[in-house]
Amino acid sequence: MKPYFSVEAKSLLTSLLERDPSKRLGSGEEDATEIKRHPFFAKIDWEELYNKQIEPPFKPVVKGPDDTSNIDKMFTNETPKETLA
Repeated sequence: MKPYFSVEAKSLLTSLLERDPSKRLGSGEEDATEIKRHPFFAKIDWEELYNKQIEPPFKPVVKGPDDTSNIDKMFTNETPKETLA
């Protein structure tokens, strides 16, 4: 994790990247509702978001569905490797 990530961001990422799928955030009966309740999303009004009434704070310029120019090269240059859970 990057040192500048908030406590909420670290908690969200850790919970979403849990290796055991049964313990992963959002994997239970509540599904996405569990994710939406996470403190990282505390300021999100999900109803307004659903109704497209929220202006995004950042709109990346993209050239098409496969454009990765906004993704850090640290990730796009990595060689994919399969891991076992």
